[in-house]
Amino acid sequence: MIIAKLVFYLVCAMTFAGLADYVFHRERWRKWPRYIAAAILFIIGLELFQASGRIIFNELGVPVPSWLEWLIDESA
Repeated sequence: MIIAKLVFYLVCAMTFAGLADYVFHRERWRKWPRYIAAAILFIIGLELFQASGRIIFNELGVPVPSWLEWLIDESA
């Protein structure tokens, strides 16, 4: 079940990144609403990608590389 959740998060993250790229390069909308929509979609994609990384390191037990240890919040 954990692997299915990981794959789901990764697929959703890639989908939101693709939607952000599509909206950003689309000429049909005006410039600023297009940029704002693309930024929102991109941020959602980043959050999903971060959640998939959390699954890899926390739930699957993969050791965190030394160059990523500064990202882990020890206070939580």
